[in-house]
Amino acid sequence: MAAPTRAGILSLYKKMLKESKQITKFHSGNFGPIANRNYLYMCVCCLFHRMYYLRRIKDAFKENKNVTDTAQVQTLTEKAKKNLDVLKRQALISQMYGSGKLVIESQAARNKSQ
Repeated sequence: MAAPTRAGILSLYKKMLKESKQITKFHSGNFGPIANRNYLYMCVCCLFHRMYYLRRIKDAFKENKNVTDTAQVQTLTEKAKKNLDVLKRQALISQMYGSGKLVIESQAARNKSQ
């Protein structure tokens, strides 16, 4: 198998960042005040998960940016591709059970447009 190129690795990095941003909040249903607290908890947890994925992707690529051994680069690339597949599945599941944007996201979009 051919060694991954710099362009291929950057493309993989961008795909991972894009997929991690696709993870949305989950919808817990409306079962009274307890469900509302759970819903808020789940929204905050999903936001933290998304932030965790973004931070972890950036950190992992920064940690390994100076790796020059072809075999190690190949191994790291294969691992990143597997992680990309996991992110795609997680994003798909969250979109199946998701709903609109978080309040925090809505406010951030308005602040950017002003």
